Amino acid sequence: MELIRQIKDAEAQAKQLVDHARADVNRMLEGARQHMAEQTAAAQQQRREAIEQASEAGRKQGQAQADCLTAEGRQRIQALGQRCQGRIDACSQRVIEAVRNLPA
Repeated sequence: MELIRQIKDAEAQAKQLVDHARADVNRMLEGARQHMAEQTAAAQQQRREAIEQASEAGRKQGQAQADCLTAEGRQRIQALGQRCQGRIDACSQRVIEAVRNLPA
């Protein structure tokens, strides 16, 4: 009888150890899942921030290039206007002379 009771006690202890081990594994697994979820969220946030920073840098670079091209275009227009001004003045003088020389 004593041996049967000892076997039953040993079985109960073994079951209790298995239950505790199972609970520990479940806690560790849940902790690992939580850690993985946090790491994934952090990585996604970093990805969004990197995309936003790259996008902002691209906008700034594009705006700087657009400003540079606009300034260059204005300079070319002014240079062209200055080069043509002499011709415009000469043509205007010819038109004025032609109008003055019209028979009344």
